[in-house]
Amino acid sequence: MPPSSAALPLLVLTKAEKASQAFKMNTTEYARETYNASTLADAFSMVFSPLCKCVTCRCEDVEEDFETLGFRGTNETSSALTHFVAAFVFLAYGCVQIHVLRDGDQFSAATSIAATFTVAFTFVVSSTYHVASLSKHYNHIFRTLDHAAIVLLTIVMTVADSAVTSSGSESSLSYGRRVDYQTIADPIIAGTLVILFFAVRRTLLTRAETEGTLFDTLEGCSLGFFQVVHTDLEHTFTRVSTSNTLSAVWVLYSVPAYYSMTTSAFVVWLTAWSVSSLFLILGVVLMHSYALEHTLLASNETSRAMWRRYCTSPVYFGCTMGSHAWWHMLSAGAVAALVIARDWVILNEGSDV
Repeated sequence: MPPSSAALPLLVLTKAEKASQAFKMNTTEYARETYNASTLADAFSMVFSPLCKCVTCRCEDVEEDFETLGFRGTNETSSALTHFVAAFVFLAYGCVQIHVLRDGDQFSAATSIAATFTVAFTFVVSSTYHVASLSKHYNHIFRTLDHAAIVLLTIVMTVADSAVTSSGSESSLSYGRRVDYQTIADPIIAGTLVILFFAVRRTLLTRAETEGTLFDTLEGCSLGFFQVVHTDLEHTFTRVSTSNTLSAVWVLYSVPAYYSMTTSAFVVWLTAWSVSSLFLILGVVLMHSYALEHTLLASNETSRAMWRRYCTSPVYFGCTMGSHAWWHMLSAGAVAALVIARDWVILNEGSDV
């Protein structure tokens, strides 16, 4: 049976034209379907199949917009990938730490190694959360787990810092300092309460009560920015304030650190925290303002092409790099600065300059 006249034009379309036509079908409703993975396996497939497609084709056969995301593309790909790679790097670094720090202060070395492996664990949970974000059945659960892992990381990092900055009258550690039990207990108790509060709150609220969308427009969808998100509603500032408070404990440690650490060790430790805090602040501002996304949506075609080529193009990154993915890069750098500086202090604390 011969094809209908309506179907004839499709037979003469080039591969690029077919891809362009398919891309233009990416409406808001289609984007919503992208966020309806029934299982985590389906979500993994949705997140990483566009990446494989982009890396293979390199935009040679189809227009950039389509190739950036693929038929079921999502900007969660870059968010998941950045922390997955970071997790692998920190896992490898932790294995090296076990060998390198064996001759250092035992408690300081143990807490520093624990902090590194906790970083890797947190990044794995974060990557899984961004994959699970494509499933309405799991995204709200893994969001809670993601935030709990971040608080856990803050606790362990704080304890690790206390080991290299606290001093005492009794010499129970190799460098003549000890850590009060209360110094260790305080961040553990505070962080645990935060985790429990939001875990209980999640069980009391339905998924529909906290669910919302971002960039829920045709243009937002076509650029791959559509997201289904969950919020903390009236407790949003509770989460933000508690996280910031736990992250800022290093400021309190700076005073005893000045008196108990050698000059060089104190400068390295303080510089690392200052740089790390700057990275975290910049990252949080970028993430919450969706600066890259809003810039692309507001730009003319020429500016948009430049942004996409140098900031979000798969030619360089293999997938669209949104604001959240860049926040992941900054956060990984911030944590790396702390881990490396703490290890330097442990290895060099014995000599002053």
